[in-house]
Amino acid sequence: MQTWHMREETLRAALACLTDAIHAEPIAAWFGQGHRASADGRGILPGETG
Repeated sequence: MQTWHMREETLRAALACLTDAIHAEPIAAWFGQGHRASADGRGILPGETG
């Protein structure tokens, strides 16, 4: 049995790499600059509640 472990800094670096790759895709511009998140159609700014 193998145990897999990923350090926090390794995970952060991997996520940053993925984020950069997504932002490099032309279609990403259709969705804005990434300052809002929405799962239900209502744009929410980071840190905003409700």
